Amino acid sequence: MDDSDGSATTQPSQHELDPERLVLVVVGAGLGAEVTDRPIAYGVRERMLTWLGEHFEGEPPCDVVVCTDLWRLNDRRLDDAPTLAIGGPGANALTASLLEEVPGAFVVDDTLSVQLDPAFEEPIALAWGVDVESTARAAQVFCERSLGAFMERATR
Repeated sequence: MDDSDGSATTQPSQHELDPERLVLVVVGAGLGAEVTDRPIAYGVRERMLTWLGEHFEGEPPCDVVVCTDLWRLNDRRLDDAPTLAIGGPGANALTASLLEEVPGAFVVDDTLSVQLDPAFEEPIALAWGVDVESTARAAQVFCERSLGAFMERATR
């Protein structure tokens, strides 16, 4: 495939698309979530990539991908992928579908929530708040308190 300037672009290698190798950071598909939650998700992705670089020499055992809730909910191959959902239940359908199933680990009533199983038997976490600042804070709390354990489980 060529870009408009004539330079060639490359397709992702097959391993990048292998569901067995993916760690997902999931945002809502709506415009609001794209504008507010996706930048937060890319910040968390960078922290995950840094963690991988610190713990693995050479090629890491997984790829960290930011995607929308539509992909995660509708592609059954992604059901077992370690997943962090960013954004509240009104913006992220994955958060809404897991809200009652995933226990709260850090909750500030009526403001923000980080939900996960501390043992990460199922590598699923939710980080969300009532507004963009609270959601960013929830993602920060996840990174500070749980990212290492989450990534250890994701790379087993």
